[in-house]
Amino acid sequence: MDPVITLNDIAQELKGAVCQRQKRYRFGNVVIDSRMVKKNDVFVAIEGNTQDGHKYISQAIKNGACAVIVSQKRKYPKDIWVIRVHDTTRALGEVSALYRQHFNIPVVAITGSCGKTTTKDILSAVLQRKFKVLKNKKSENNQWGVPLTLFKLKKSHQVAVLELGTNQRGDIRGLTKIAKPTIAIFTNIGFSHLQGLKNEKGVFKEKLDLIRFMESNGCVIFNADDLHLSQISSKRLKHKKISYGSSSKSDVSVKDIQTKGRAAVGFNVLGEKYRLNSGARHNVINSLAVISCAKVLGVGYHEIYQGLLRFKFDNQRCQTVSCHGFLVIDDTYNSNPPSFCSALELLSKIIVKGKKILICADMLELGARAERFHKQMAVPIIESGVDCLLTYGSLSSSITETIHTRKRVGSVLAQHMTSFKSIEQWLKKNIKKGDVVLVKGSRAMKMETIVSFLKSHKIN
Repeated sequence: MDPVITLNDIAQELKGAVCQRQKRYRFGNVVIDSRMVKKNDVFVAIEGNTQDGHKYISQAIKNGACAVIVSQKRKYPKDIWVIRVHDTTRALGEVSALYRQHFNIPVVAITGSCGKTTTKDILSAVLQRKFKVLKNKKSENNQWGVPLTLFKLKKSHQVAVLELGTNQRGDIRGLTKIAKPTIAIFTNIGFSHLQGLKNEKGVFKEKLDLIRFMESNGCVIFNADDLHLSQISSKRLKHKKISYGSSSKSDVSVKDIQTKGRAAVGFNVLGEKYRLNSGARHNVINSLAVISCAKVLGVGYHEIYQGLLRFKFDNQRCQTVSCHGFLVIDDTYNSNPPSFCSALELLSKIIVKGKKILICADMLELGARAERFHKQMAVPIIESGVDCLLTYGSLSSSITETIHTRKRVGSVLAQHMTSFKSIEQWLKKNIKKGDVVLVKGSRAMKMETIVSFLKSHKIN
């Protein structure tokens, strides 16, 4: 952190009870993990679902904390600041918002049902060719990750790129008030996080809070191919609006998408040619958002082209890997119906001599209609040309059951597996040179275990 706010500023902003005040006003950083505390840091005792930060206050002080923000009454050492509030998570956000106000730079906020992290990473890579960029790491996109990212802002930063996530009503509103974005990017609206948001309309309503609470003179960039997001074009907004998509009616539209082998794709945008080192066509649409935003920020064609071309996609996000004579598509980072369909589209475009094998696990956080969403995946699986399907998890078993009921000629050979060991045994017996294996599942299902097995497995 840059020294632009003091402990006194924090106390005034939080309007909490200052139980103890010291002569020291300057501090180093704001931290929620006691193990990461350094001399003169502020420790915020977060009360989470599984951990209570108050248990680690003594460790934080031992490591050098000069102040603690707490919500519980107790005795504290007399030589530190103690600020007591009602909700320490909310306090973390308020302090972060106070800090953010001292930086007059573009802040890009990205939200959507899927594609947020990839779009954030690609955009950051492109912008870094011209600016010094701050971005949140991995998926630090919640009520703790976004504030902690903003605390890393320094006067040397020229742009911040933030991913904003949600799984319940009010999350986007809160994060937008903290980040105060000047540019909003919407990737898509789909069936994800439905436990807290009920349905697609609920997801759309929640995401729109990004527009409602962002800077009024900002810019809104949205996917016009999306049924819900396309409605933004007809809304009366003070913000500048830029649409992107496959339709020529979009402000930034794509043409001539051409697959370049198994792991690259070329495309044309507004008369300019681009290339991505990814065979997944949905990343072309993500790139349209990137191109739109980069142009708003004054990045030239050459920088955008090079940024896209040189971007390396993360593991577990439709990453194509050649393993011992067969091909593996690792898409195990997360799973919901839209991302599942995108992965199947990639699989359908790949031409191989052998079998197309799909190993999929449960899609989580889909609410009361979770089983129905899994059953609906049977049709796109069949249409993608899958030869063999292995499902894993209680919800995914309904995919296998649905395919079995179809009993159609040329249908998928589908089996439900109850353990990783049984999947590995099947693969040992059945995988051959020339096959392609798509592994898909929500992060909590730990399907990367199967990918690791495939990478180490040698065909006899």
